Amino acid sequence: MWYISRNTNIFFCFRNNLPLLFILNEFKCYATSWINYKGTRHSPSMVLFAEVDDGSLPSFAEITKIFTNSGHILFLCQQMRTLAFDEHARGYTVVRSLKWTHAAPPTVL
Repeated sequence: MWYISRNTNIFFCFRNNLPLLFILNEFKCYATSWINYKGTRHSPSMVLFAEVDDGSLPSFAEITKIFTNSGHILFLCQQMRTLAFDEHARGYTVVRSLKWTHAAPPTVL
């Protein structure tokens, strides 16, 4: 079950950064507080793996908003910059960047 709430202010702030599907059908676009996709509950502040950068370090993105539109899911994310791998903690040291991106799961439910 999805909890969906309409928040047009957020949608219009990021409207130009969204894929065409979300812009053309803007009145069917909803911001949701969480979504269950393939058994994983995604919500704002969850960090996703984005890609491996030129220096062989992975890059990550933090979900800030989740949109749904006619069965399609879109994560609006703030990119994170990976500084180093911490051997002791066995994890990466990251900081938020000023860059924003969007990501969509490859297939929907």
